[in-house]
Amino acid sequence: ISCSLVGSEMCIRDRVQAAHIDINSVTETLTDIESAFDTNFMVNKAQHYLMTKLIKKGALLFFIGGDNFMAPCNGLSEKEIEDILVEINDEIGIGLKAGIGVGRNMEDAAYMADLGLEEIRDHDNGMWTWVIEKEY
Repeated sequence: ISCSLVGSEMCIRDRVQAAHIDINSVTETLTDIESAFDTNFMVNKAQHYLMTKLIKKGALLFFIGGDNFMAPCNGLSEKEIEDILVEINDEIGIGLKAGIGVGRNMEDAAYMADLGLEEIRDHDNGMWTWVIEKEY
């Protein structure tokens, strides 16, 4: 069964979904003004909050370097992911964004998530999430 995006909800049966998450403007908000230790602490704090919230929703989170994380997150809607990012911003003051990718396999989903993250950056981090589904 082929699934597609339905409104803002994601229907995933024969697809996998990944979210590439990173900290908004990390250079300007952390690395240029904080020590390396404090920057690392904040990145780890963001990771802890993300892991805690995502695991409750049945998703995982992996650190992939710098201020970047990858979350296999089948079944989470764009709204649920956005809500998590907003909660973290409200709770600890760290702004995050997520490119969300959907594909037939994790490699395709992760690549689509990367493209979604680039779209957010191209729009000056003006949104929390951007979804891209690979067409086959």
